[in-house]
Amino acid sequence: VQAAGGTYARNGFTFGPGCDVNALLMQLRAGEQPNPKKDRQAFFTPQSVATEMVALAGDLSGRRIIDPSAGEGALADAARGAGAQVLAIENHAPSAQIMRDKGYEVIERDFLSQSPADIGLFDAVIANPPFTGNQDIAHVTHMWRFLRPGGVLVTATAPPAAGAGCLWPG
Repeated sequence: VQAAGGTYARNGFTFGPGCDVNALLMQLRAGEQPNPKKDRQAFFTPQSVATEMVALAGDLSGRRIIDPSAGEGALADAARGAGAQVLAIENHAPSAQIMRDKGYEVIERDFLSQSPADIGLFDAVIANPPFTGNQDIAHVTHMWRFLRPGGVLVTATAPPAAGAGCLWPG
């Protein structure tokens, strides 16, 4: 039950907002092993990594940045702590609400459905996108479109396959 998103409390389990507990219990009874975080690729950035990624972006004071897969805000929090104006994009409603509760402007959609015409250009993109099925590559390719000239992209990606090389735009 804990791997399926439940949190053990003294009198039983509790589940986050937006969880269909009845459907989850039916899956468990059927022998399935649901893992909502894995299913939605929610592997949150550790605070130490978030701090390091934001430092790689340089001076963010007064800069407009985007966190395109905000989750619960580790990268956004670090960027805001560095003085950035942060726009968060998060398509998971409970995580988007957590971000709103922290005071962020949040677009509750899939980042890949957004365009610069929708939300503008940014001084930096700082991201930890989903990885499975090369989603990270699709996201990184899309992120480039949102940078102002001279903008900075800092992102986590899956390690390259054995024998694969990296190509960085010049």
